[in-house]
Amino acid sequence: RELASIHRCDMTLVCSPYEMNLLQREYGVSKDKLCLASFFVDPSSIVHTNLMERGEVTNDDDETKFIFCGGFLHDPNVDAVQVLLKHVWPKLRTMVPASKRISLHIHGAYCPESILQSHSPQNGIFVHGYTPRLEDIFDNSNNNQSGRKSNKILLAPLRFGAGIKGKILDAWMNGMPVVTTPIGSEGIVVQKEDDFGGAVCSTVHDFCESAVALMTNSDGCYSKAQTRGFQLLQKEFDSEHNWDVVHHRLQSLQHHGLANRRQRDPVRAMLWHQSLRSTKYFSKWIEEKETKHTQQDK
Repeated sequence: RELASIHRCDMTLVCSPYEMNLLQREYGVSKDKLCLASFFVDPSSIVHTNLMERGEVTNDDDETKFIFCGGFLHDPNVDAVQVLLKHVWPKLRTMVPASKRISLHIHGAYCPESILQSHSPQNGIFVHGYTPRLEDIFDNSNNNQSGRKSNKILLAPLRFGAGIKGKILDAWMNGMPVVTTPIGSEGIVVQKEDDFGGAVCSTVHDFCESAVALMTNSDGCYSKAQTRGFQLLQKEFDSEHNWDVVHHRLQSLQHHGLANRRQRDPVRAMLWHQSLRSTKYFSKWIEEKETKHTQQDK
């Protein structure tokens, strides 16, 4: 149905270069029918204040909070948290000196009972469930309520799913480095691996190792990851630039022979034929049926 909708339309907005290439390469969709429209981030909303000064957790009283955020009606998020709890967190705790304070915080609506039952403060696991304000999740402010220094790192061990992951952009907007997988970083264009605002890992060991490196700010990697996250937001997701691209394509469609272009698109013409528009006529039948029922009730 998605492909049929794309072929029916004059232009489809695509959220990442990965999906754009996939549609052209695997499904034969013309590049002229696609427009890259990545996320729209307002540069003024990016939190810069003092973030570059806060990347080293060296004192035993300092704390690192590892964060996961995602709605649990989305299967990739459920699977990612299961990976976190079963594989990542146990191994990560063995790689961190006992003197270091770390905790795992899981946020997300519709949290299943199996994950809620994983709440275990003695093991550093806090399952918060639904959290109304994103600021309460992603705020990477310098001090927690006890006055201790606290840094946050987003952990996103996603094994399947598509599109650009909003949780990663939200983390970068608040100066939070990210450790994720190739699936998690899909659609975020980097020239080389080091350009990512954190780390992209394919194994549990590498994932945990990168998390520890960020936590200890090994070779200044925490503050470097913050900087790279900001740079990627500005380069790939600037709202003003991305809206200009969409606006230009819409104007081009309107003023450069849209009717002729439609005539040269036989697939679109076939899909707009009445015999292939059963959903439209079925919905009209339902609407007419409901109208008659309403009139009879009156």
